[in-house]
Amino acid sequence: MSEMVHYAPVTNGAASLISISSLSLASAALASGALAIASLGERGGLSVGAILVVAPFALAALTFTGAVLTWPRDRQRGRLLAVGAAIVLGAWVVAVGYGRLELASGVVAILGGLAAATTMLGVGRLRFGLLAMGIVVVVALVVVRSTHPPAGLIATYVIAAIGMSAATLGVLLPLVRRGAAVVLAVIAVAAWAVCAALLLLTFGPPLAGS
Repeated sequence: MSEMVHYAPVTNGAASLISISSLSLASAALASGALAIASLGERGGLSVGAILVVAPFALAALTFTGAVLTWPRDRQRGRLLAVGAAIVLGAWVVAVGYGRLELASGVVAILGGLAAATTMLGVGRLRFGLLAMGIVVVVALVVVRSTHPPAGLIATYVIAAIGMSAATLGVLLPLVRRGAAVVLAVIAVAAWAVCAALLLLTFGPPLAGS
C-alpha cells in the first residue's frame, strides 16, 4: 500500500509529460507533412526540382512521426529525433519558405521547435546540451533570415545537416547505446559531413548576388 502511495505521483507526472510531448510531436508531424504537400503544390506539382526542394519538409514530418512512436518507450531516442526534425524543418523554412507560404511555414517551424522543446522538460546533461544547441541554431537562423547574406544557403545546409546528424543518432541509438562517447561523436560528425555534402551536391552553392 505504501508503495502505491509513493509511486503514484511520479507515474501521473510521467504520464502527463508523455501526453504533452506526444501531442506536440504529433501536431508537428502533421503540420510538417501539410507544409510539404502545400509547398509541392506551390512549386507546380510533381517535378523533380519541386520534389527535391520539398523533400526536407517531408523528412522532418517522418522524423517527427518517428519521435511520436519512440517517445513513450525511449525518451532519449525520441528527444534526438524531435530535435533533429525541428532543426531540419527550421533550416529549410529559412532556405525556401518564401512566397505565399512564408507565414504558414514560419508558424510550422515554430511549432516544430516547441514540440522538440517539450521533450527537454526537466533537468539533465543531455537535455541541457540539446537545449543549448537549439538556442545556437535559432540565433544562427534568425541572423541568416534577417540579413540574407550571399552564403546564407550554405549556412542553412550546415544547420540542416546538424539536424540530420541528430536524427541519425536517434535512429542508430539502440545499436550504439552501449558504446563509448567517442563512438557517438564519430557517428554524429560523419553523419553531418555526409548530409551537408549531399545538400550541397543536390542544391548547389548560392549565387554570389543572391
